[in-house]
Amino acid sequence: MPQIFDNITGDNLAQALNQTLSGAKRADFCIGYFNLRGWNLLLDSVDKLSGSQLDEKFVDDNVYKARVLIGMQKTPQVELEEYYALKNLQIDLATANEIRKAKAAEFRKQLTIGLPTNADEVTLKKLSRQLRSSQVKVRLHLAFNLHAKLYLAYRKEYNTPIIGYLGSSNLT
Repeated sequence: MPQIFDNITGDNLAQALNQTLSGAKRADFCIGYFNLRGWNLLLDSVDKLSGSQLDEKFVDDNVYKARVLIGMQKTPQVELEEYYALKNLQIDLATANEIRKAKAAEFRKQLTIGLPTNADEVTLKKLSRQLRSSQVKVRLHLAFNLHAKLYLAYRKEYNTPIIGYLGSSNLT
């Protein structure tokens, strides 16, 4: 039976996701925005996922615990086109490097909206560990703005091998 999570009834999506992830092997998240406080809500549940392979056809891509697709970013191409439109000049390597650094700073800012706390630092270190060990894969969808909010949990359960949440909640 579908369940609706909203701010009116007080139902907690993070709590439901954590309960679902407790019986899952892997997870996929497709979101518009991402920040550390949102990831902190699911961090421990993602750490407990086994990451075991569920489909032998795609062995190389199925050893992760979680994949995160972030969809609300401008592409470097769009950034360059905007620069050209404003300046109507040819871009040099130094300017291209500045734009690249600005994109990294923008993503960094998005990760730490608000004043960072000690808990945010702990979460960042854990996320860094998850990324370095390939337990979590994060990708930016750059072809177009993708503002979807989809959370999938893969389980070794005959009747419900995949449980999904679809709605309007980013990992923020």
